[in-house]
Amino acid sequence: MEVTLASDGTLLEMADNRIWTSLVKEVKCISAKKSLEISQDVGVGTWQGTAVVTSAEPGYAFIEKTGYLIPVWKITGELEGINENYAWNPVIDAVK
Repeated sequence: MEVTLASDGTLLEMADNRIWTSLVKEVKCISAKKSLEISQDVGVGTWQGTAVVTSAEPGYAFIEKTGYLIPVWKITGELEGINENYAWNPVIDAVK
């Protein structure tokens, strides 16, 4: 809840910051396993090493162009190579 008062204490504005939504479509999502198969080649280029995945969590991504929220898998992990480690956090479209 957000309230704006004038200097004399009168109420100028009140907002609850709700975002009104509607269900547009129900979609079948890919599995977490399939998301890992897709994500192994996302944003890492050629990699000689091991991807250690610590979590694959369901989530949503906002697409500014359309205004839609789409289901995604958020992968958290680390790419381990010879003398090099990188944080690995791809977000995979769950309706691929």
